[in-house]
Amino acid sequence: NWFNNLTPWIIFIEIWLDNTWSASTISNYFKKLCKNFPQEEIIKLNKFINFSGDNNLDNILKKTIIPKNFDFLSIDIDGCDYYIFDSLNEYRPKIICIEFNHLIPNAAEFVQKKDFSVKQGCSAKSLIKLGKIKNYEVVASSLTNLFFVDKSYFKLILKDTISLDDLIN
Repeated sequence: NWFNNLTPWIIFIEIWLDNTWSASTISNYFKKLCKNFPQEEIIKLNKFINFSGDNNLDNILKKTIIPKNFDFLSIDIDGCDYYIFDSLNEYRPKIICIEFNHLIPNAAEFVQKKDFSVKQGCSAKSLIKLGKIKNYEVVASSLTNLFFVDKSYFKLILKDTISLDDLIN
């Protein structure tokens, strides 16, 4: 069972896209998170995220004890998910869940401009293409999320790759 190889680290990150959220709203969400998960072994962060610099995802994760090959990452930031995934270079989660725009047809390649104020997202096809470049394979989907697994684990889950049309119809 490939799950036996998963590391036991848990991390919750409340990462904010920009400064349009009020400080009190962010503070209240984070307080609830800390109250619901008081265990010290659960890492809780409250940061603004950016594509580069101190607040890119790699640099935020560097400030924790999380291993480079942690188990699961969910990217859901309503727009620039593609660019956050693309900027992740030093850490290699085993499984990644990432949001895409389900209203874009499967045959279309689309990535919104690199701007947090835009909320168009990207197509599933574009995310799958980026995943392959980063050595991830798509293994499942929900209405608005794709699930990728590190290519080294792929054959433990599926025998063959899945077509986008079989995955999302």
